[in-house]
Amino acid sequence: SMKLNLFQTFKENILLSVREPLVWLRLEITHSLIFLFLSIYTMIRIRFSYGLYMLFIILIPLFTGVFDSMNRYVIMAFPGFIAITMWLEKYKYARYTYIFIAITLQAIYLLLFLNFYWVG
Repeated sequence: SMKLNLFQTFKENILLSVREPLVWLRLEITHSLIFLFLSIYTMIRIRFSYGLYMLFIILIPLFTGVFDSMNRYVIMAFPGFIAITMWLEKYKYARYTYIFIAITLQAIYLLLFLNFYWVG
């Protein structure tokens, strides 16, 4: 029963926080900035054309002035994930931190989706 109460409290806190538009906006801006920096890193370390592709994929939606669904747009910038993988190969603890953050975000997005929130 204690475990269920903790989960219910966690669920309620997450659902209450996403009703604030600033929470989504911060997340969208964070993903956009991360992938903008990754595009520069990709231009320098991997291949210039991949970085240029990423830059266009990210900047075109940003120039509309609307940050809605930027998470979906950055998925198209696949060279960024190659850059993340190359960077994480060097640093063992960063890899575990990244995996923890990714799993946590996925759990939060799943919880929101199951409660009929738009997570795109």
